[in-house]
Amino acid sequence: METENNLITGLTRDCRAYVELLAYAEQAAGEGLSSLSRLFLAASKARKIYAESYLSTLNGITSSSDNLQRAIAHEIVEADELYPQFIETAKKEGMPEVLRTFMLARSAKRKNIHLFEAAVDELGRETPADYYVCQVCGYLYKGHEPIDCPICGKGPQTMERV
Repeated sequence: METENNLITGLTRDCRAYVELLAYAEQAAGEGLSSLSRLFLAASKARKIYAESYLSTLNGITSSSDNLQRAIAHEIVEADELYPQFIETAKKEGMPEVLRTFMLARSAKRKNIHLFEAAVDELGRETPADYYVCQVCGYLYKGHEPIDCPICGKGPQTMERV
């Protein structure tokens, strides 16, 4: 169905634009351009609205239990199928920085899968928890702030509480 393909294309493009616009806002803020930063932030929020609407229309948001299963499935495919290909290509093309980025992301995703799987077991009995995200590799950590990231080895200054 062409309309469904258009929704998927719109979702993909708006998700990417959302992230790019957030990065642009951060860059502008760092350069002291607060008005431009706010414009980029506003545009990113608009893209998020579009993307969420497309996702909802595609029935991509259902029950929390189903959403959790989808999140696990996506992480597994990325960690076990996509990233190994990305890693091999980066090796072949001699791009060590990209290779390191892909390897860190894959390692973090593999660990993050365990958090999602634990959430399946805890579903229905909500317990308060703090989560941290390593700003270098994307590792998710549950509990107290870790001393060092177990994936990339960076210190607590890279961990952001969510």
